[in-house]
Amino acid sequence: MSLTNPVRDAYFYLSHARSPSMLIDHWVQGFYEDLFEAVESLAGRNASLDIGFGDFKEPGAERDAEIDRAVGAARVFVPLYSPEYADSPPRDREVFLDRLRTAADGKTGNVQPVLWVPLPDGRPFPDLTGALDLASDLPEYSAYGLSAMCRLKAHAGNYRTVVRRLAERIVETAELSVPVTGSSRPPVEFQTPPPAAISFVVAVVAPTESRLPPGRPAAYYGVRSTSWHPFRNRQELSVADYAALVARRLMMPTRVVDFASSDNRLETSPGLILVDPWVLAHDEGRAIVRAAFEALRRWVTLVVIVNRHDPQYEAGLALATQVMRMGASVTNQRVIKEAQEFEQQIMRMIGRTRRHYLNRPPGDESGP
Repeated sequence: MSLTNPVRDAYFYLSHARSPSMLIDHWVQGFYEDLFEAVESLAGRNASLDIGFGDFKEPGAERDAEIDRAVGAARVFVPLYSPEYADSPPRDREVFLDRLRTAADGKTGNVQPVLWVPLPDGRPFPDLTGALDLASDLPEYSAYGLSAMCRLKAHAGNYRTVVRRLAERIVETAELSVPVTGSSRPPVEFQTPPPAAISFVVAVVAPTESRLPPGRPAAYYGVRSTSWHPFRNRQELSVADYAALVARRLMMPTRVVDFASSDNRLETSPGLILVDPWVLAHDEGRAIVRAAFEALRRWVTLVVIVNRHDPQYEAGLALATQVMRMGASVTNQRVIKEAQEFEQQIMRMIGRTRRHYLNRPPGDESGP
């Protein structure tokens, strides 16, 4: 369940990074529901504990109080580690740590961390080893994180394995725990990491599977625009997640957002805007593309992607040409037509936009 008014202890509380706009992450919520179901199936008829809580509540006057109650009721704390979580740990984490510091016997609570999105190489974070240990036998887990695994059909079986494994740990730990004090696991030394200087933004302009262009196959799309997958026969990751992975390897914390509905912060962050030209098939598509061009800065590049091997390539190319004409006066835009070209160019584009951002005059938020 999401935040309510818990009066009994619960097996777990899911802690995750919320975007500045406080939009609910569909994939986090889906994972929470899968974990809830797995814990419920293992808990059987144990009526003394609720199953779990997670912060999926809209901002409001009662939200902080409800977080306090939910964290206070949880026997196991499950943080989803990501660059965003490391940069700005959510409030519930501090509430949980305060609860542990005041425990009568000084023991730690039960922390079962999950690697949701890999942190940049060399970026320290408390108990990261514990998160990696959850699925150290699955190479894709440490390479891509559970966030990518839950999105990709190729990893669906291993995703379910990780969820089941985590649920088993939660149930075993919670049922051996006493309220508040938790288990005798050695203390986890949480420390707030220093804030990263730059966040790299990958914003996506694309249709979703619920609003497909007429005649366009659903296989290229997902629930959110950020799931757009034009090179699905070549790459396991969506183009947004692939770009984000490259940025993280360059030691940059990264945010992947739907350009049309999210607080993208491109006026103050380096980034890419990835555009599917098929968005023009919708009435509002031109307005969104115009807004994308208006959002460009010297440190933001717009990339139109049309797959040369797509059976509808000719129609897609005609739409891509229309997009490029809409931004004819803009220099920091380009068209990519091959997966290999995308893979070869993405690191250069990310590096170039980052350099432009670092070299901008103080206070400069000007356009391209």
